[in-house]
Amino acid sequence: TVTTLSLLGILAALATTWTLSGGHHAGTVCTPAGTRRGISLPQSCSYVVDRYAVLIQVVILLGVAMVVLLGASTVHLSRIPVAEYQFLLLSATTGMVAIAASRDLLMLFVSLEVLALPTCALAGLRRGDRRSVEAAMKYFLVSALSTAVSLYGISLVYGLTGSLQLDRVAAGLARPDLPRP
Repeated sequence: TVTTLSLLGILAALATTWTLSGGHHAGTVCTPAGTRRGISLPQSCSYVVDRYAVLIQVVILLGVAMVVLLGASTVHLSRIPVAEYQFLLLSATTGMVAIAASRDLLMLFVSLEVLALPTCALAGLRRGDRRSVEAAMKYFLVSALSTAVSLYGISLVYGLTGSLQLDRVAAGLARPDLPRP
């Protein structure tokens, strides 16, 4: 069944994540070390798999496995399409797992969107129920507004610090020549 296949996928993700727990692994899209505006900056990466990220990812995957197991009978009795439910749940899980290792504002934003869009669809998955459709519409509108505000804030942070990597943003905000309110 689809539920069994989803659980097997989660177990495969757990096994893969567990193999990464041995130590610090290089990230993706790394910016080399250098100096900017008189401040020495270390190498910075957008996505870093370290022990803390792995721990959070394992907790997320175990939680989703419990949701799949505990929700199987409810989904079946509610006549919700099981395949769509499992797909949306696993898609949202991808966003959750990516958030744990994000070290860049852009990667964090994309991960949040990968999480938010499937959960919006999950809210409206119960077809024929007006409250479900209303919840999905409200969720979508709030999500669209928060996306716009987040992008505006990220652009302001980038304009102020000249970087999107979180460690470089912190270094940029600690500059002594930064105007203070």
